[in-house]
Amino acid sequence: MTAPANAATVGGTVNVTADAADAVGVTRVEFLVDGEVVSTDSQAPYAFAWNSAAVGNGQHRLGARAFDAAGNQATDDDTVVTVSNTGSPAPVTARFTSIAADDGYLKANADGSAAALGFMTNLALGRGTDGKYNRSFLSFDTSGLPDGATVTRAFLTVTYSSGSGDPWSTPAGNTLVIDVKTGTFNAANTEAADWAGAATASSVAGIERFSAGAKSSGDFSAAGLSAINKAGKTQLRLRFTQAQTATQYLFVRDGANAVLTVVYTP
Repeated sequence: MTAPANAATVGGTVNVTADAADAVGVTRVEFLVDGEVVSTDSQAPYAFAWNSAAVGNGQHRLGARAFDAAGNQATDDDTVVTVSNTGSPAPVTARFTSIAADDGYLKANADGSAAALGFMTNLALGRGTDGKYNRSFLSFDTSGLPDGATVTRAFLTVTYSSGSGDPWSTPAGNTLVIDVKTGTFNAANTEAADWAGAATASSVAGIERFSAGAKSSGDFSAAGLSAINKAGKTQLRLRFTQAQTATQYLFVRDGANAVLTVVYTP
């Protein structure tokens, strides 16, 4: 971490920076706030603009985690700053569990053709044993957010059910991303047309590799925050950016095991 300095008092938008170097090359740097990934930068100089109003006033720990091409990682997370934002209401955190009756997944060919509804109990992602590729859909009733609220932060937490292989590993650089739809892609229930349905905001955040327990995405981009619906449902599509070259998949749980966390100022 190179900025801000340890023990600094900050407010508003803060420029957070880090340096990273490695003999085989740095592939990305993740920035952490209180231990959670809030941004990722894959090109030097490594930096992100942190909206400190998304957290309460007081002390918060900032960090950076660097990865190299061999999969090694190193973390510097001993920077503690004091956030002091005056004249603005304290942020409110709301958590929404997914609507299991609306959730589902689709399987299709690599080009998206022949999309069809999947019928397993949990939600599939990656390439299944049938050679089809899977995308999953989660719906949330976010109408409880105040109409005048300013959404400052959002992230999705999903829970691993089962899987086979590592769907992030092929092709190299494959990532699991989230698309956001204000409202629903088509009808509330998952249907075949949702596979390629137009999102309000695409690739708003990523979910890093995991194979057990719960995993939170990175923070939603500004476009993703704007797409959260204060008047009804918000639907998320989870998809890998590239087609796996072998049978590699995971299942995630929905309902109470899929949580959309939204931080806002009234």
